[in-house]
Formats: sequence, structure tokens, C-alpha cells
Amino acid sequence: MFNIFLLLFIVGNSIISGIFFSFSNTIMKALAKSTPSNGRQVMNDINRVIINPVFMLLFLGTPLLAVLLLFVGGFSNLWINLATISHIVGSLGVTITQNVPRNNRLEKASDYWGTYLKKWTFWNHIRTIFTILSTILAVLYLL
Repeated sequence: MFNIFLLLFIVGNSIISGIFFSFSNTIMKALAKSTPSNGRQVMNDINRVIINPVFMLLFLGTPLLAVLLLFVGGFSNLWINLATISHIVGSLGVTITQNVPRNNRLEKASDYWGTYLKKWTFWNHIRTIFTILSTILAVLYLL
């Protein structure tokens, strides 16, 4: 069971880190070139569209797999412990405490785009780093 959970965790984590990376590397840079009203509108549209069954399964299922890995593995492997903690803190934790509150504020405040763009993107870079690190740590367990 552990190996199946690990495989699914690595795949889910890789997909999530790819989504975060594409925002940091491309999407936010493109939106920064837009007018504030267009950038804000498109980002609000993205924030609504991304809440879908496939994304939510990946986004919430991957930290659940992380917890399962910890318990099934008996907290006994350093690489797995670090990989799962990195994912839970860096993906789920940062999203809940940093990115989602900014998304909610952007929805309501038309003058928030400039601040949002800088701060949201900064925290997205953090999520990207943590999820890539988490994937690397999980793969190191396999070596």
C-alpha cells in the first residue's frame, strides 16, 4: 500500500508543482503586462475556474496522501517525512494562509491589483519551491 500511496503522491505533487510553476514562470508575468482592470478580471476568472473537481482532487488528495504516507510508513523515513511536511506546509499551508486570502480580497477590491500581483506571486514562488522540493525528497527515498 505504501508504494501505491508514494507513487500517487509523487504524481500529484509533480502536477501541483507544475501548475504553480506555470503561474510563476508565465501566467503572472503575462498578467503583469495587462492593464490593472484586465489583469484583475482574468485572475478572478482563473480563481473561479480552477475550483473544479480535477484540480480539487489533486490539490486536496495530495496532502491526504502525504498524511497516509506518514502513518503507513510509521514516520520512520527521513526523506518521506521531509517530503510530506514540505508539501503540507508549502502547498496547502501557504495556499490557505497566503494565496486564497489575497484571491478573496482581489475579488472585492478593484484597487488591489498592484499589491496582489507582487505578494501573490511571491507566495506562489514559495509554493513552487516547496512542492518541487517535496517531489525531489520523495524521489530520494526511492534511490
